[in-house]
Amino acid sequence: MLDIQRYRGAIHLEEIQYTRKWMWLHMILGATMITLFLFHELFQWFAGAVLWYAVSLVVMYRFMGGHRLYKWLLALIFLLGAAAGVFFINRVFPGIQSPRGPAISKEVIPIWVGLGSLGYTVSAVFVLFSRRIRKAAKTGFTLW
Repeated sequence: MLDIQRYRGAIHLEEIQYTRKWMWLHMILGATMITLFLFHELFQWFAGAVLWYAVSLVVMYRFMGGHRLYKWLLALIFLLGAAAGVFFINRVFPGIQSPRGPAISKEVIPIWVGLGSLGYTVSAVFVLFSRRIRKAAKTGFTLW
């Protein structure tokens, strides 16, 4: 019985490795964006990003457990994060007043928020339509 559990994902090892890379990318990109909100002293957006990131990690954990519904939920959370980034660039950023001594200049905000939004849009498309991610999600896997 233990051998069956140990090797249950061995037939989809390539797909699992591919999906692990996407999950690690999400964890690194999300943490980076949260840190940049903090360095720019945008504390409300920092708190919202932390909440979004925590929810996405819970959904990602359930997705890795082999639950198909969470694939769609994870893609939706990625798209919500991307939409929040677009909203931020279009509505919030023009009205931001620079604090006295921010750690990072205000002019780079649209660059990293735009790249993050694009990255999460691409990730959502891959989560929804990639054959490799679909196979890994059916099998179930861990990050290591």
